[in-house]
Amino acid sequence: MRQWNLRTLRNEAQGGKGSDLSFDKDIENNVTRASLYDSGGNSLFEVGIVEEVVSNPYDYFTRETPYNLNGSAVLLGDILSGRVTSDDDGNTLTTPYKNPAVVDYAPANSVVVFLNNQKKGGSGARSILCFPFFSSHLMLPVKPGENVWVMKFSNNIYYWFCRQPSFRQIEDVNFTFAQRENNVSNVKSSEDPNTYVHFKRSDNGLSENLLQNISNSAALNEEFTGEPVPRQVKDCGDFLIQGSNNSHIYLGKEKFEEENTISPEVFTPNTIEEDKINALRKPVSPAIDLCVLRKKNDILELANDRGDGSEEIQSDNMSIFSGEKSFNPDASYYENQKSRELLESDNDIFPEEFYDSDIYDCAARIYMSNAKSIDEILFANDYAGENSASPQDLEGLGNYGTIAALGTNARLVGTETIKIHNVAGSSGIQFTPSGDVIVFANTEGGAKIVLESGGDIRIVPGENGILKLGSDNATGGIVAASASTRVEGSVTATPIVTTAGGIVSAPAVPSTGLYSNKVLIAVSGN
Repeated sequence: MRQWNLRTLRNEAQGGKGSDLSFDKDIENNVTRASLYDSGGNSLFEVGIVEEVVSNPYDYFTRETPYNLNGSAVLLGDILSGRVTSDDDGNTLTTPYKNPAVVDYAPANSVVVFLNNQKKGGSGARSILCFPFFSSHLMLPVKPGENVWVMKFSNNIYYWFCRQPSFRQIEDVNFTFAQRENNVSNVKSSEDPNTYVHFKRSDNGLSENLLQNISNSAALNEEFTGEPVPRQVKDCGDFLIQGSNNSHIYLGKEKFEEENTISPEVFTPNTIEEDKINALRKPVSPAIDLCVLRKKNDILELANDRGDGSEEIQSDNMSIFSGEKSFNPDASYYENQKSRELLESDNDIFPEEFYDSDIYDCAARIYMSNAKSIDEILFANDYAGENSASPQDLEGLGNYGTIAALGTNARLVGTETIKIHNVAGSSGIQFTPSGDVIVFANTEGGAKIVLESGGDIRIVPGENGILKLGSDNATGGIVAASASTRVEGSVTATPIVTTAGGIVSAPAVPSTGLYSNKVLIAVSGN
C-alpha cells in the first residue's frame, strides 16, 4: 500500500513539480486570502481583519470620550457617526469609519473591520462597520484580530458572515490569528523553532495603525478570555456547535456505547455477514450532548502548571504553549498547541484530544441517548438484591431513551414545585410550595414518607405493609409484631421506654402522660 505524508500530498497536488513552499504560498495567496467575484468582476465576498466587536451598541456608542462640547462630554457614537467634528478646545474630531452613517443603526454583534486590501495601509486607511449577516437568533463568536468574511450590500451597508477558517495548525475555537499562516509556510526553511512553535513575528505586514487599534479594542480587553480549548472532530452527519471557551452542543449519534444497542442491520435488507453494510452503522441511536469544560482532567492538570512561557506544557492528551500575537506581544496566554504534527518526528499529536470516550471527563454534561448500556457508561449499577432500575424497554421496541445530567456538583432548583415521577412504577418525589417533601412508592398500595414543613415526619407503610426499621427481616427490627397483631393501636410488643419516661411502641402510660419528642435508637449486631 502506498504511504502518504504531508510532503507527498503537497507534491502530488503540484503534479510532482515545484517546492513545498510554493504550494503553501499558492494556498495562502489564492484560497485563504482571496476575495470572491461575480462574472462581471464585482466583489461578492472580501476578507477583513476585525478591529473591534460591538457586542452591545447601547453601551459602546454611549461611552464618554475625553472631549467636551458645550461643557458636556462628547460620546463615542457622536464622533464615530460624524455628528461632532470638533470640541470646545478646537480639536478636530474625525470618524475613522468609511460608512459613519450606519453607526446609529448598528445591531448587537456588529464588527469593525479593515478589509484585506487595506490592512497594510497607513493612517489614511479607514475602517468599515459591518452588520451581522444572521439575525439575532444566531450570534456567532468573533474577536478583534480574527479574519471574517465580508459582503458589501450598498455604499454604506456591509455584512459580516462568520470568522474565516484557517490552516489546521492555526484554527482554534478560542482565537484564530490567521496572520500566523506565514509561519506555517516558512517554518521548513527556518532554524528557529520559535518561528513556528510560538508564532513570533507573525504580523504579515499589518500596519502599525491597525495593530494599535486591535490592541486597544474594548472587546479584546474587556470581554475576551484567552485559554487553551481542546479540539474535537465529528462524523460527517453530525452537527456540532462549539463556544469559544470550551462548551459545546453536539447533535449526532451515540458516542459512548462500546456495543451498539440497535443492530447495524436495522433499516437495511442486507446483513453484516453479506459484507454489504457498514458494521459501524448506528441506526436508531441519536444523541444530544450539552457539555462544559470538555477534557476536564487534562485542562485542570495543565491549569496547575503555569510555567514561565518558554516551553510547552503537556498532559496525557494535550499540549499547550504561550503564543505571541503581534498586536499585543506583552499579553500572551497559554493556548492549545496545534503545530506538533509538523515539528520533529518525536512530537506526536494526541489523538484522544479529538474524541470523547469518558462521559465523566467534563465539568458538567446533559446527555440524551438511546443507549441500553447507559448505566454501565455512567457506572450507575443497580442496587444489589433490589428490583432493577436499569433501562427496561417494557414495550419491547428497542426504546432505551435516557437523559443523564451529571457534574462535579449537581443542582435541581424549582422556585415553587419540583416533581420527580416514574410513570411505569407510579412512584416519585414531590416538593410542594408549602415546603413538604413527599417520597412515595406505587400510589396503589405503596408506602410513603412525608417530611412536613411543620416539623412532623410520617412514615406510612401500605395497607398490608410492614415498617422495617433496622433490618430487612420482619422479625429482626427494633419494634416487631406478629402478622396477627398489626392493627394500628394494638401492636403486641415489648414497650420501649425512653430516657424521658415516654413509651415509644405503645400509647402513653396514663400515670405519666409522657411522650418523647426525640428518640435515639442504637442498634448493634443483627
